[in-house]
Amino acid sequence: MPDSYPWYEVVNGDSLEQGDLFIACPVVYPVFNDASNSALPKPRVEGRHVDLILLTQTCDLLHDKKIQDLVLCPHWDLQDQLDKGILKQSGMDGVRRGRTNRLSLLEAYDGENDKKLKMGTRVVDFSRPHSVPLEYLKGIARSKGNRLRLRSPYKEHLAQGFARFFMRVGLPQDIRFSWEDSTQ
Repeated sequence: MPDSYPWYEVVNGDSLEQGDLFIACPVVYPVFNDASNSALPKPRVEGRHVDLILLTQTCDLLHDKKIQDLVLCPHWDLQDQLDKGILKQSGMDGVRRGRTNRLSLLEAYDGENDKKLKMGTRVVDFSRPHSVPLEYLKGIARSKGNRLRLRSPYKEHLAQGFARFFMRVGLPQDIRFSWEDSTQ
């Protein structure tokens, strides 16, 4: 594939697909008060603005599948994460090659079709998924104007990374084959 194969397309409106990026999307977080001595901590809700990418599969969003809640994961500017010491440059090759299951990288966007959308390389964190209602996200999409959508095959690559993160199963013992049995 040539180096110039574009990662993104610019979209607007309330159509949603896997790989849609949302910058400063308002979401709620439960915040627990640790000072409580009760067995069940009482949470309060806090609103935050988070950069998110839609991971629910496009086929589940089409043809009235009646899906109500969508799965999104946060993404951050890679350089900012490096500058803050949250990530280390030495580990980025492993992330780029898919060896760090919890993280994935998205190519920078130079703002070619819309300068307001310009962004640096992004790092997606699969370990912090969010669930938001479909109609809520459609409203956010309408209000954002132009936004970026990851193109194929990059969105499928991202989905594969997300699946790898959640599909891992550690077995207490490997499967034994009859030809490995030392008693035969």
